[in-house]
Amino acid sequence: MLNQLLNMSVKKTTSNPFIPEIEKKIASILKELSLQPEISPQEFIKITSGIKHRYYSSCSRENKIYFFYALLKRDEKNKTKFIRELKIAKLLLKNKYVLAEYFPLYIDSSDLDSQCLWILTENIPSFVLEDKKRAEKSIRSLEKKEIQSLTQIIFDFNHHFLDSRIEKMIKIDQFKAEQEYKKLLKVLVSLKNNGIVDSQLLRKIQLFVLDNRRLLNYENKYFVHGDIHLGNIFIYKKGGEVKIKIIDWELYHLNNFAYDIAFFYSRLWRESKLRQTMLSEFLNIIPKGKTSIFKRLFKLNLIYFSTTYGIDSSPLEFNQEELSKRKQWFKKLLLHSVDDFEIYLKI
Repeated sequence: MLNQLLNMSVKKTTSNPFIPEIEKKIASILKELSLQPEISPQEFIKITSGIKHRYYSSCSRENKIYFFYALLKRDEKNKTKFIRELKIAKLLLKNKYVLAEYFPLYIDSSDLDSQCLWILTENIPSFVLEDKKRAEKSIRSLEKKEIQSLTQIIFDFNHHFLDSRIEKMIKIDQFKAEQEYKKLLKVLVSLKNNGIVDSQLLRKIQLFVLDNRRLLNYENKYFVHGDIHLGNIFIYKKGGEVKIKIIDWELYHLNNFAYDIAFFYSRLWRESKLRQTMLSEFLNIIPKGKTSIFKRLFKLNLIYFSTTYGIDSSPLEFNQEELSKRKQWFKKLLLHSVDDFEIYLKI
């Protein structure tokens, strides 16, 4: 864990100030729980140069290893995100719900109104699929069975995790589709002004978005993770059986059922075989009557990701050469957004 942090490429930031005396508060909680962290809160903040909104470390207690994380920043956006996962943790601590095995095993947590928000989970005996030195690159090739299992889990979360009991216990935000796609249409005009798209393509994309607004609103009802990528997925074997865990549940919400798989696809710009196979397998498990709807939603999501998370974004974990390649990938997705759907199974 410590080595992973030391290998991170970080940039100093002065935004999002820390909760006052948060290092002491976290250290006090760790002491109360009799946890010995691999890296202290003070060391963590120093090593990560203040860019992380939450502290995390493997911890030992009575010869067992656990994973602990706690909120560091006091801004409402990061607090809201952390509380969102905290609600899931408290839900699963009390009850065993369908698909609970694919979450990390939550051991304990703070109260929602605590001055120091924290969560304790099992320590997963593996590494996330993302290469720690090359963001959005897999540490290994996935077997076809593993890809099939992962796509099925994503589909199942979308369609089968949410039920009336969960809806009563945690308020789940809904994606503001109308609002976000109005912004998107404005961004598209700016991309045209900057020479990213020409007038003809701009018009085609605008018409496609406008023609599918009702579909976006109608399908905006499925439970999604919201941040599916290689850095949030563990796939490992235990007792000869393949196990999958998905972590970082801070952005779950209600959205369309193509959102998670389209987000994952858009983040696999370095992994052509994986993204093509995943999309193909996802198509295989969609009910026949929903395939056409999925294809339209998938395109809409990629247009959204290209303009909001892609072309104009500059994630800190990439150097300038990687940023340029990543932006070109998202530009490619946007330029192909009015082509036949089968293009996504090839590029």
